[in-house]
Amino acid sequence: MMGLNKETKDVIRKIYERFDEIYTLFTQQLSLDEKNYVLDFHNPGYSLTYCIRWGLKASEELLED
Repeated sequence: MMGLNKETKDVIRKIYERFDEIYTLFTQQLSLDEKNYVLDFHNPGYSLTYCIRWGLKASEELLED
């Protein structure tokens, strides 16, 4: 499989940075009760929590590729 070119990696790096900011906000600015409410609000496979975690992980793995 062909790797990503520099320009694409630069964009993915920006996406990763945004997800990292979002993750920090979510984990440090919300109480445990608020985080649980968000998690229970939608199907756990499609929740905001799930999207943040896997968006961060996916962009990180793309940069390591």
